[in-house]
Amino acid sequence: MNEFRDNAGRDDSLAQALLPLILIGTVIPALILLMLVLMVGKIAGSAWIYPTALLVAAQSANKARQRGWSQLAGWLLGGAFGFLPVLTVPLFGLNGNPLVYLAAVGVMIAALTVSAKAAVSLACGIFALLVAEVLVVGAGIGVAAGVLGVMLVLLIGITALSAAAKISIHDTIGWALDAGAKSNRREELLRATQVDLQAAIHERERLNTQLQTLNKDLDAARCAAEAAYRSKASFMATMSHELRTPLNLIIGFSTAMVEHPEMYDNQPLPQLYHDDVAEIRRNSKHLLGLINDILDLAKVEAGRLELHTRLITLDGLLYEALKTGEGLLIGRPIKLRREFEPGLAPVMADEGRVRQVLLNLLSNASKFTDAGEIGLGARSNDRELVVWVRDSGIGIASADQPRIFGEFEQVEHEESKQRGGTGLGLSICRWLIQMHGGRMWVESTAGKGSVFYFALPLATMASLPQPEELIAQAA
Repeated sequence: MNEFRDNAGRDDSLAQALLPLILIGTVIPALILLMLVLMVGKIAGSAWIYPTALLVAAQSANKARQRGWSQLAGWLLGGAFGFLPVLTVPLFGLNGNPLVYLAAVGVMIAALTVSAKAAVSLACGIFALLVAEVLVVGAGIGVAAGVLGVMLVLLIGITALSAAAKISIHDTIGWALDAGAKSNRREELLRATQVDLQAAIHERERLNTQLQTLNKDLDAARCAAEAAYRSKASFMATMSHELRTPLNLIIGFSTAMVEHPEMYDNQPLPQLYHDDVAEIRRNSKHLLGLINDILDLAKVEAGRLELHTRLITLDGLLYEALKTGEGLLIGRPIKLRREFEPGLAPVMADEGRVRQVLLNLLSNASKFTDAGEIGLGARSNDRELVVWVRDSGIGIASADQPRIFGEFEQVEHEESKQRGGTGLGLSICRWLIQMHGGRMWVESTAGKGSVFYFALPLATMASLPQPEELIAQAA
């Protein structure tokens, strides 16, 4: 059904395109012929009927075309061109009448403007009319047979050629229609794509504007945060410094009152006050340690903590730390073990800060170990010197290990809460080790103990001080 509709549509398109040309080609020769007939008086008076009939058929076909009856217009023109030449036989005879052969033009018009079946029907009608006229006129058998044979071959040939031409024209029209439809679809798709592209461009511009606004807000928030951070660090450093002076006085006087009665004319402190003053000294020392940690943390965060590095070996610091650890473990069922050999590789480090890290780790180990042993060890490889403090204390759960190096972070454990602490020591230790270009980590099992490690890069030729630096330091 769709194919039939397509063919009908192509027939109409072809007829609409060809009919104006055929009409023009009909009217002009018909007028010229009519004028010649009227001018030449020797021709029979009824000869004007043929061009007149052709003009009437052309006029009727034009009106049918204007009303959209393309096939009717094709039938009128095809019939006029097909039958009128044959009807000239009674007037001009059969022999020597070339107008007869113009009937093939009508078959061609019918094939191109109507259909191949119409062309065949018209050809059969023309040939039948011609045979009837031959019989009526009584032309000679030889002449009649010759003309009829030529006419038959001509009609068959014109019909076949016209049908083939129409098929080719149909294919061309179909290709053109398909190409036009595809072009229309591409144009519609292009327009839709352009609309989408414009929408995408507008959306991108909107997002860019929003991103710029967010970047500005982010810059403003970052500047405000940095200002607040610097203010906080400066406040912490200032307040910590201001608090240390009175705390040192409290610690000094309480120590003198408890341990040096000679400063008071050898009058010992009454026992009633002795324990309270000793408690004041102990808590003052704890508070001073907390303030010192806060001050160090503030310096690190503010970027004002400087390292005074030089080429050192950690042997002396480790032995010193062992002696300090022995003092922390007096009277407790804990053994302190040395787990390093003398002659450790040298490193570029700040001796005071490394001592601070060692003592903090040993202090934590003694604080969280009730019995067993604590080990202090070190070893070196090709790249770094690794130091560790091992204990057999309460240990740290795996879930708590990632956060113990955070500021003010403590393990959520009942025993750890009872042992006190500020949660700053490990954070400061990690900062100090990282400032040396090193790293710090822990390995622990809850209930079995912990091992805290830190690693410092070994001294290289590039890290050693140059001669001019040594001269500047000496000066």
